[in-house]
Amino acid sequence: MRQRVTPMSALVLAAIIICACGSPNPVEQDIRSVQERTIPAGGRLTAAYSAQREGTSLRATWEIETDMSWEAYSRWVAPRLADFQQRASPDGTLRFARILEGDSYSVVLKQKGQESERLAIQASFEASPF
Repeated sequence: MRQRVTPMSALVLAAIIICACGSPNPVEQDIRSVQERTIPAGGRLTAAYSAQREGTSLRATWEIETDMSWEAYSRWVAPRLADFQQRASPDGTLRFARILEGDSYSVVLKQKGQESERLAIQASFEASPF
């Protein structure tokens, strides 16, 4: 005996397929989350993130401007990236890292310069197999 597919079943199945196909990549979600957490109130994104694959790694970069000093920005951003461990780094650079489910994630924030009272920061996020 052959079972009939009801219109409601077909609709539910189609919705599941559409939702599954349209789901963003978890790493892309992480990139967006980190980008949002690195922009302070009153700051602005001057270059939206662009992502590039390099072998098995994915690297994304973006740029930010803020009225904060580098020292104030460093103090502000560290607790917002609490899911990463802060690593020692030279002046003008902040490094954060975490290992999750066999993958290594890193965030690097570099002071590009202080132009016309605004601090310019280059940010990068990299995900690679651990």
